[in-house]
Amino acid sequence: MIRPGLLFMECYYDKKRCYQLLEQIATYMELKGENTF
Repeated sequence: MIRPGLLFMECYYDKKRCYQLLEQIATYMELKGENTF
């Protein structure tokens, strides 16, 4: 799983990359059926 710190750095330096990672996480969560947000 992606570490929050790494995700923060991605977001800080590259917004587009950040959104791609967030979408991947959301998709991963949906596939596992763990909608805990």
